[in-house]
Amino acid sequence: MGAIIDTRLRNYRAIWQRKLALRVIYNDFYDRITATCVPGATIEIGGGGGNLKERLGDVIATDIQFARVARCCCRCAVSSVRAVQRR
Repeated sequence: MGAIIDTRLRNYRAIWQRKLALRVIYNDFYDRITATCVPGATIEIGGGGGNLKERLGDVIATDIQFARVARCCCRCAVSSVRAVQRR
């Protein structure tokens, strides 16, 4: 199974390299994310090909499939979200 995942990630990386519009859109997202991060580790949910990790550095990438770029493989499900205010 590991070889299948590695092949998929290589394919994702090839698509990333080929599609300028995809990189432009995501780089805008990454600019916004890096502008709001505080010093210390950042947890990325759905790290995919590891593009944010390359950009930001101190990122704990997670994904639903095993990959070399993901430090943690997990599935997250949220049935309800409750806002919490700090006083």
